[in-house]
Amino acid sequence: MNTPLTPQAPSPAKFALIGLALAGLAFAALPAHAATRCTNAAGAVAYTDSACPAGYKAGSTLAPMPLVSAADQASAKAQATKDRSAVDALDQERAQQDKALERAQAKAAQQAKQADLGKVKQAKTCKVAQLALQRAQDKYDSTPDSVVKNQSPKAQSKTAPRATTHTVIREGDTPTGKARKKARKALETAQIKRDMACA
Repeated sequence: MNTPLTPQAPSPAKFALIGLALAGLAFAALPAHAATRCTNAAGAVAYTDSACPAGYKAGSTLAPMPLVSAADQASAKAQATKDRSAVDALDQERAQQDKALERAQAKAAQQAKQADLGKVKQAKTCKVAQLALQRAQDKYDSTPDSVVKNQSPKAQSKTAPRATTHTVIREGDTPTGKARKKARKALETAQIKRDMACA
C-alpha cells in the first residue's frame, strides 16, 4: 500500500524570521523619547512620554534608547532579506524532496504491479506446462511396450530337427515400438518444460 503524501504547511520559521526582521526595522525607525512612570492613588502604573494623566503622579523617568544608525538599519534590512532567502531555499528544497518521494512511491507501486502480473503469468504458464506433462504421461502410459516375436526358421534339411528361436525386436523396429519411443521423447520434453515453467 502506498502512503499518500501530506501537503506541507508553510514553514513557521519563515514567518518568524521575517516578522522579527520587520519588527526590528519598525522599532529602529521609531524616534527615541524618554518615558515617565506615572502612578495613581490606587497603585496603578502608566508610562508616557509626555505629562502624566490626571490623577497620576510622575515618578521615575526611563532614559530613551539610543537611535539606530542608518547603517545599522541597512544591515538589519540586508540580514532580513538574507534570512528570507535562506528560508525560501529551504522551502524549495523541501518541495523538491516531496516530489522525489512522490516519484519514488509511484515507481515502487508500478514495480509491485508488474511483479504481481509476472507472478500471475508464471502461474498460468506453469499450469499449462503441468497439463501438457499430464497428457504426455497419459499418452506414454497408453502406448504398448515392445513385443517379442517367435520366429521359426525353415529346416535346413528334411532330416534336420525343427528349431525355434526367440528374437527380441528393438523398440524402434516396429510401429508399436516407434510409437512408444515417440511418446517417451514427448514425455521427457514435457517434463523439461514443466520444470522450467514452474521453477
